[in-house]
Amino acid sequence: MSIPAESLDLGHPKTQYTIKTNSVSYGVSSTYCKFGWICQKKVNPTLKKQILKDVTCEVKPGEMTVVAGPSGAGKTTLLEILAGVIPPCRVSGQVVVNDRSMNPTIFRRVSGYVTQEDLLFPLLTVEETLLYSALFRLHGGLDKAKTRVQELLVELGLCHVAGARIGGGTHRGISGGEKRRVSIGVDLVHDPAVLLMDEPTSGLDSAAALQVMSMLKSMAKDHGKTIVLTIHQPGFRILELIDQVVLLVDGTVVHQGSLHHLGQRLKFAGHSIPRQVNVLEFSIDMIESLITDVESETGFRNITSSAEGEVSSSSRFCSVLFDFGSIQLCLTFPLYVRIVFRITFIIFTGY
Repeated sequence: MSIPAESLDLGHPKTQYTIKTNSVSYGVSSTYCKFGWICQKKVNPTLKKQILKDVTCEVKPGEMTVVAGPSGAGKTTLLEILAGVIPPCRVSGQVVVNDRSMNPTIFRRVSGYVTQEDLLFPLLTVEETLLYSALFRLHGGLDKAKTRVQELLVELGLCHVAGARIGGGTHRGISGGEKRRVSIGVDLVHDPAVLLMDEPTSGLDSAAALQVMSMLKSMAKDHGKTIVLTIHQPGFRILELIDQVVLLVDGTVVHQGSLHHLGQRLKFAGHSIPRQVNVLEFSIDMIESLITDVESETGFRNITSSAEGEVSSSSRFCSVLFDFGSIQLCLTFPLYVRIVFRITFIIFTGY
């Protein structure tokens, strides 16, 4: 359980937080010995699987930032680093909060982290669940906790199910969308300035997912909260609520910015986005196919590093852009090198 928050005063403006990662890399040991104290097996600490590789990104207050990418891209790991669940001492690079190195203990007092699973007691009511969380996290006793719970029930739209049990398994209870909002409420009782969530729309129908995302967007816009979440397959209406996207592939950032900029980059690289597919889903599908092509050394890397044709050091998809008046030619850097060597060979040998 998090350290109890200071006395809550919702009438005063709260400090807003900007979180940055500078060249953050994180790896885990690929082999381990579960009973090393018995068998005395030595594990080579150098054998590590890299989960994140040189990740640089920034999340700002008043915005809803989405970390997206295919399965295994490192989305949850990056979220745990931003939340301080994985402490900065275990990663290479730097995690900065308001231009200062992150102190996980202090950061947890002003932030909330919601996991993908709804870890709730099925026999407690919605109001009881929020009340227990408030009693653990807030100073001021029972009266202050009850007041905060009533405010949360209104903010989360849960007044109509306040007395209903959570349910689960054989015990029938509230709906999936309502459970998700209760899970968010558990980490909202101390009114955190930063809220981080792992796939808050997972397992929800489109209507419930939109309701949850609209609520989060309102928190970011109206209260200046810094909201970061991972997401897998957002719908068109959910995309309209997103301010910034951090697109991960194999632990590397290939895009950070607005969805509009992402769409422009794809069009600039020659891709036509089908009307029935949203830009984020299309970019994830295209990146997966490009990775397959790169691994088999038969494909083109058709994503430019920026709209101006710069080569980004943080992206694994580098290309060279040539402008011949009305004709633009986009070549990947390895292909460009092979063409140059081939032309040089023909000039000097005649073959």
